[in-house]
Amino acid sequence: MKKILTICVSLLFCIGVLVCASTDVFASTNSGFCGEDARWSFDETTGTLTISGTGDMYDAENGYLLWSELSDKIFYVVIEDGITSICNRVFYENKNLKEVSIPESVTSIGEEAFAGVALTHIELPDSITYIGQQAFAGSQLEEITIPSGVTELPFRVFSDCKNLKKVVLNDNLTCIGDYAFDKCSSLQTITIPDSVTEIKPSAFEDCTKLTEIGIGKNVTSIPFACFRWCDNLKEIFIPDNVISLEQSAFADCRSLEKVTLGAGVKEFDTTVFSDCTSLQMFVVSPQSDTLANDEHGVLYSKDMKKLLLFPMAITGDYVVFDGTQVIGFRAGFQCKSLRELVIPDSLMEIGDDAFYECVSLRSLDLGNGVQSIGGMAFYNCSALKTLIIPASVTFIDVHAFGSTFDEPFEAISFLGNPPQIDASSSIINTDEIWYPAGNIEWENNFPGKINATSRHQGCEGSHNFVREEIVQPTCSQEGSTETVKCQTCGFTSVSGVAIPTIDHTYGKWEYITSADSASEQRQLKHTCTACGHEETKFADQVDVSELPEETSKDTPSDMGTIIFIVIGVVLVLAGVGVVNLLRAKKAKGDSL
Repeated sequence: MKKILTICVSLLFCIGVLVCASTDVFASTNSGFCGEDARWSFDETTGTLTISGTGDMYDAENGYLLWSELSDKIFYVVIEDGITSICNRVFYENKNLKEVSIPESVTSIGEEAFAGVALTHIELPDSITYIGQQAFAGSQLEEITIPSGVTELPFRVFSDCKNLKKVVLNDNLTCIGDYAFDKCSSLQTITIPDSVTEIKPSAFEDCTKLTEIGIGKNVTSIPFACFRWCDNLKEIFIPDNVISLEQSAFADCRSLEKVTLGAGVKEFDTTVFSDCTSLQMFVVSPQSDTLANDEHGVLYSKDMKKLLLFPMAITGDYVVFDGTQVIGFRAGFQCKSLRELVIPDSLMEIGDDAFYECVSLRSLDLGNGVQSIGGMAFYNCSALKTLIIPASVTFIDVHAFGSTFDEPFEAISFLGNPPQIDASSSIINTDEIWYPAGNIEWENNFPGKINATSRHQGCEGSHNFVREEIVQPTCSQEGSTETVKCQTCGFTSVSGVAIPTIDHTYGKWEYITSADSASEQRQLKHTCTACGHEETKFADQVDVSELPEETSKDTPSDMGTIIFIVIGVVLVLAGVGVVNLLRAKKAKGDSL
């Protein structure tokens, strides 16, 4: 019995010990270890998380920390001196965090440590030498100063910080990473220090309020999409130290008006300024040995033998520099206000997509030297209705004159032998095809890629055009726009378009019915002063202010009759007076 009692007491003691131990483990939910020699504690009354001790913090496992369940209650964080690192994802997506205090002992901030937090301000000590990827991505920061110890900003470190207005980069920074400030839509200015030697792709992409850029003296390349979609940039200056501008570097900067290129630029991708629809001019340093610009702000090679790029906002008519031999890839891509283009005889090659979707281009003079026309070179140039292909052309590449809707040309005139047309090209549709009279090549080998409603024999070498001037319309006859027609073969390069008649110029209204008629039945008319056309209306159809003045209804309406009667009365009275006067004299004489 004693033995059984002893065993029961022992079991009860063990259970008591276990309960006490368990209670000790779970009693405190507001503190614990967060590193080998680092502890954390949370004060619910103030909403303050304190991290103390020494050394590094543990990284969050699967995004979970011991205080994760308290994250919504944490408003303030105090990291005490002695802690050397802030671990990965430590405050990830904390939407209530207002303030963080970081001591000089901290040397690194982990990946996504403050990503998505509500912080608007944070001071980073100069002791920090490493900041992890996306460390502050999506946060509410309004300004940031990069510590002097940090030499590289990593991938998306401040990406999508939509409230970030001010960034101060230190003079020890050497690299700005991919998408580092992507979508910082409140950032207005950025100055890249001379210490930076590398900027990675899309570093400042979609910074829509960015208006000023300062590029340091050791940057040699502006990478892919670096400043794409910076919609408020109006002018940029590329310093002499920059050698290459990579694909889409400034694409879609829709307010950009002027680009100044330094003497160092040698490598130039023609997509750099794609969709910069306000761009009016390029200005190239006179010291450049690779590039030049003409008086219209069009970009050429230094020797003027290659036309590289039109500013997209170019308007009206343009004559390519005489001596140019090549128009490059996408040189005039989507220049939607370009109306007329004249190409000199020196030009031999037009590149792919050269004038793709120049929707206002209505007149094209290809000169007499062009040999090859690139793929989609004039694709979707919907205002271009007629073409003259010079005898020099031997090759037309895929879809060079195609359109999305395969709209036919009014007429195409070939002045030489049939050119080779790319086998995969869409059919060139035209209402009329003109080819040199008596040309056996055309008679025997008519290109199957040309679909013409009718065929005509035309001139060889050149046409003898005569311009029929614009006929101005009148109120009685339609006018017409200018017509340009070959006197020799009849090919019409420019078809006149009818201009509608203009409005009549009428004089004042006048009544054509008696004043005694009912007002609603009285008719009026007025006459065109130019052609004599008459228009009639009833009085109640005419504005009151336009009605002619009425004559009196109580006296004869004929003013001549009135005047005649008045004169008659005056004469009668005068006659009576004369007779009476004579009688008086006679009576007086008798008495004498």
